[in-house]
Amino acid sequence: MLWFLRFSTRIGVSVLTEDAGNVNSPPRYHTFSDPAHIELLRSQLLTWYDEEKRELPWRSLALTEPDVDIRTYGVWVSEIMLQQTQVATVIDYYNNTFSYFQVAGAVDGNVIRVLCRLRAIGADSTSPAVTEALWGLANALVDRERPGDFNQAMMELGARVCTPKAPVCSQCPVQTHCHSYSKVKLISEVLSDIEDCMNSGNCPLCPSEPWDDDLGVQNFPRKPAKKPPRVERTLTCVVVRHGEDGEDEFLLRQRPDKGLLAGLWQFPSLLLEEGKSEMKQKRALCSELSGTLGSSLNQSLLHYVGEVGGSSHIHQTYVVHAVQLHDTDATTQAENAQWISRSALQKAAVSTGVKKVCS
Repeated sequence: MLWFLRFSTRIGVSVLTEDAGNVNSPPRYHTFSDPAHIELLRSQLLTWYDEEKRELPWRSLALTEPDVDIRTYGVWVSEIMLQQTQVATVIDYYNNTFSYFQVAGAVDGNVIRVLCRLRAIGADSTSPAVTEALWGLANALVDRERPGDFNQAMMELGARVCTPKAPVCSQCPVQTHCHSYSKVKLISEVLSDIEDCMNSGNCPLCPSEPWDDDLGVQNFPRKPAKKPPRVERTLTCVVVRHGEDGEDEFLLRQRPDKGLLAGLWQFPSLLLEEGKSEMKQKRALCSELSGTLGSSLNQSLLHYVGEVGGSSHIHQTYVVHAVQLHDTDATTQAENAQWISRSALQKAAVSTGVKKVCS
């Protein structure tokens, strides 16, 4: 292994680095290459976890349930429930639901953050190279005697100490293994001879952006820049008839089973295309409506109402028109269409945009 000194051009201190070595494996700086360090990290993290872990029902089940299948199923269910829901919310649902065994690491959002900071992995955390590296680290670190506790300890550390914002580094049990924390000390105390990745110029795990002093350890991990939401304008027609009980009813059509807002109900709509006249597109929508209603609907009956903003991940604008049918016997000729009252619409499987249009 070739060792050499290079001088940091940014802060003017000497930094100890190593040759890239095997091009097919991550640089040593981004891995845990010393078994003694791995053992020490395991011990420190598990000791902290034993003292600080939260009392959670799926953890209690793992300790008290003799049937390994039930224990495994309980943990699996908890992980599914926790995907998009906070722990405090899941607990009640879990308690109402309940009253391969190979050692492997686990990687979730909290673990990604912990590992990226421990090994100063600053590249896009969703890239294939980083994903592969993180799973490799998780599998290398997991304790062979207490794999379940270790994986939960990593998650617990990310949830309570190594948080996305304002991490409490002073309370971290594995602080001595953290490259990110070492970098912060390097900046604040101007320490010399701190190990760094010598291949940072083209390393797939190093950050592509310069270190931000104000962020500290929050420089890691780096998330990809969010793509601006695409802009769409949708021609929407609110078709109204008087119901038998005197309450207005609206014509809704069901969206396809796949894609955005799959299976939800919406007002008859047509995505406006650039380059086509609005007149032609209104005519096309009226043609679709005529097929749904089983009777001809002239575009002159459509009255412009206004524009309403829709979903956030798409900059959606509904260009709303309305038409009042005076035939109370008006029916639908399509299976994917229905009449629904105003009161029922608020509880129906419709998007927020539809409710905004109706309000």
